Amino acid sequence: MTAYLFLQTSTQSSSSNIGIAIFLFLLAAVLVVALSIKQKNPDGMNIGPAFLAGGALIAMALGAIFLFYQISKEKQTNSTGKGSTIGMEAAIESIRQEMENANRRLRDALDSSQDSLNILYLSADSLQAALAESNKKVEDANKEIAELKKKTTAPAPVSYDQQPSISLTPVQSPVSRMYGYRKPGQRDDQVAYAYRFACQFSNGLAGVKCNNGKWGYVDQTLGDPVIPCQFDAAEAFELKRARVKAGNSWYWIDRRGIRLP
Repeated sequence: MTAYLFLQTSTQSSSSNIGIAIFLFLLAAVLVVALSIKQKNPDGMNIGPAFLAGGALIAMALGAIFLFYQISKEKQTNSTGKGSTIGMEAAIESIRQEMENANRRLRDALDSSQDSLNILYLSADSLQAALAESNKKVEDANKEIAELKKKTTAPAPVSYDQQPSISLTPVQSPVSRMYGYRKPGQRDDQVAYAYRFACQFSNGLAGVKCNNGKWGYVDQTLGDPVIPCQFDAAEAFELKRARVKAGNSWYWIDRRGIRLP
């Protein structure tokens, strides 16, 4: 029964077959030695069968020991192999998880970039819409200004019957080259030459250029200044208004020197 179990178990692997071969070799050696012994012991008994039985037991014991050793070694190897397989599977699973995480992060980054691009596109569209609306408002305002200019009535014509008669005449000193206004019956040497230039009267006022280089206006009756010299250029009055220049701007003023809208 022991030999049968030994043979059944030894067939489980190639390493166990080596144990079977050793067992059979030892058993054959014991049989050969036992058959070759013809000597008897002092009591006259043949010791061959006893030697054969003892040798067989020894051979079976050695084969069993070797077989158990091989089986335990194979179990250890199988256990190590399973552990390595489990470790490899764990490593593969870890790599797979890392790849999935990397893919997820990449998708998140792409989604975030797309969102940023969408925001930029929306901002550009909003700016274009705001610019278009602003341009439209400017055009509408220009149209309204043009319409108001068309509707604005011109100043009523001045009744020249109510204007004083021309009584002052601009003259220039031959000595100082300055200008002044001569009253009727007045000699040239009696004229006060106070201006660098003096214009003819128009609508009761005349433009004069003072010593400061600026222009103003004097009245026609007494020649007194009525609008201070504060303009860089001045034109004659027409219909109770005159065009003047201050800096780089031209605009209209009334007979009091007040800027008209």
